[in-house]
Amino acid sequence: MYKGSPKHKRNPRNFGLEPFQGDRGDATLCDVHANFQPADMPTIPALIKRGLRAGLLGTNLWTVGDDGWIFQGSLTNAVQSEYHGYPVRPSEAIAEPVYRRFRAWADAEGDDGDKLAACNCAALYRFR
Repeated sequence: MYKGSPKHKRNPRNFGLEPFQGDRGDATLCDVHANFQPADMPTIPALIKRGLRAGLLGTNLWTVGDDGWIFQGSLTNAVQSEYHGYPVRPSEAIAEPVYRRFRAWADAEGDDGDKLAACNCAALYRFR
């Protein structure tokens, strides 16, 4: 189950979350880096399903948005199986392996929307 984290939102109240208390460090922000806004929240179940269909599951869950952004889901609460997600920067080492695996899956088994997401991801992250 997805549960948003104020740590990964510049404006957590816009997402119905309490303000973040603490140091964000180098955390990516959904609403700033990936332009993921409150109106996009209903797409989260489909994003999770896409990542699962693509087999992007390991120590975390990854998915690719229609706009090409890679998102990583990390376990927040193991007892309640709650995850929070955040965008992956193009400079992060995990970005290219996630893209390569997603691209191979999208080409072989994905629908037109999945293939478009892979193309958008290649352009956004500048993968060849």
